[in-house]
Amino acid sequence: MKNSILTKLSMLLALSLILAYLETLLPPFWPVPGMKLGLANIIVLYTLVEMGKKEALMITMLRLLSISLLLGTLLTPSFMIGFFGALFSWVGMSWARNRSLSILGISILGAATHNTGQLLAAYLLIGSTSLFNFLPFLWLASIPFGSVTGLIVLLLQKRKLPLHS
Repeated sequence: MKNSILTKLSMLLALSLILAYLETLLPPFWPVPGMKLGLANIIVLYTLVEMGKKEALMITMLRLLSISLLLGTLLTPSFMIGFFGALFSWVGMSWARNRSLSILGISILGAATHNTGQLLAAYLLIGSTSLFNFLPFLWLASIPFGSVTGLIVLLLQKRKLPLHS
């Protein structure tokens, strides 16, 4: 891997870790337990559209492992839930990217698949199908949250950041 690409990926990983950590400092104010804005997904989506699927997966997995190590949650159920959410989101966004969806469409699908993956992981841990009652609300919430993430990425692209390929 070229040094310039490695440098970009390192900077993007650092940004995603900062955003993920800042999000842990926000008080819970959502009606669904554990629901977050998904600020670090701004960096994942940016990486996906500017660099590619492989690079976005690297950012996703390294961020998840790093923040879990930093917060001491690596061997907890929350890690499994986060892992499933992140992986489902990456798969959904990668699929959407291959179909030439808009950045907003990719982002909204990423939010919806993230929520789906998290609920599936929670189901595997708890075994209660009643968890899936949250799914319609979470899919609906994916529209504004995914839209905000997508709009931020569009703004970042317009600014022609030094990270821009």
